Amino acid sequence: MRVGHGVKGLLYRGSKVLLLIDRNGQGDLPGGRVEQGEDLRDALRREVWEETGLSIKNIGLPRPWWLSKPQVFVFGTTFFCEEAGGNFRLSQEHGGYEWVSFRDLKGRLPDHRPFLRQLR
Repeated sequence: MRVGHGVKGLLYRGSKVLLLIDRNGQGDLPGGRVEQGEDLRDALRREVWEETGLSIKNIGLPRPWWLSKPQVFVFGTTFFCEEAGGNFRLSQEHGGYEWVSFRDLKGRLPDHRPFLRQLR
């Protein structure tokens, strides 16, 4: 079984959050793998930029989560973060995106539901 560490960003702009849509139509948050020795916040900045071309600011407190699938276990951290500008571009990993309300985000991220329950 592979074990990894990932970071995700609840990237907000005003009252909306960026929801990425993968090639299978599933919702996702920007983020990805933490490289060996990399600081979590630096990994988040890098991953958000790689996937969206956006920079971030006001990175909040870490919110842990985990995901277990056949052959892989990922321990992850999600951070609230604010868009700080950049030229938006969508990575080839994703098929689309939406800026949605926090309420609309619930139920669209099946791997992160335990974390999203805290967003009441």
